[in-house]
Amino acid sequence: MAARLICHRRLTMGVGLLAPVPAMHMKDALACCAERRRVAFGSQGDWMRFGNVEAEYGLKGMPVFIYVSDPQADPDGMRDPVYGRVSYRAVLVRTVGAVGGVHPDATVRPKSCVTQDTPTAHFFWEVTGLELIPEAERRLVTQFTALGRSKPLPSLSALRGPMFVRATFIGDYRLVPDAVLA
Repeated sequence: MAARLICHRRLTMGVGLLAPVPAMHMKDALACCAERRRVAFGSQGDWMRFGNVEAEYGLKGMPVFIYVSDPQADPDGMRDPVYGRVSYRAVLVRTVGAVGGVHPDATVRPKSCVTQDTPTAHFFWEVTGLELIPEAERRLVTQFTALGRSKPLPSLSALRGPMFVRATFIGDYRLVPDAVLA
């Protein structure tokens, strides 16, 4: 059984990761996660930011909210029909440093990434339990606030790469334990 995020009503502001994933990789990412119980996404972002957040909040088990980016390259129709809406969620397992710009274990990367990527990643963030969010539970990116900021995110077009966010509805989720996280 994969790790899953389940809903629990709480009024606290929870912390999570909000991240873009190109549309052309989502179908393979879902398949990889189903087969390998985890999938790794690359980032050219600031790995130190992940370390700082890990020290304060812990990363293992953190909820991840994914919005599909690059909708022009969406052969499988993976993008949400509402622009700027988060349509996938997962649970963060760990971060892994890149070796020569690639993940040290190509089997946990979406097949489309292995065949189309250029070796430019600084690190990878691995997730488990990747799933499509039910329509009624999807959120606009403007409902998230960047960690350390006081105002909600302005729009999808202003976002670049994964970022840590806060929102009251993130507090609604808790991790159901899974052996992958052990």
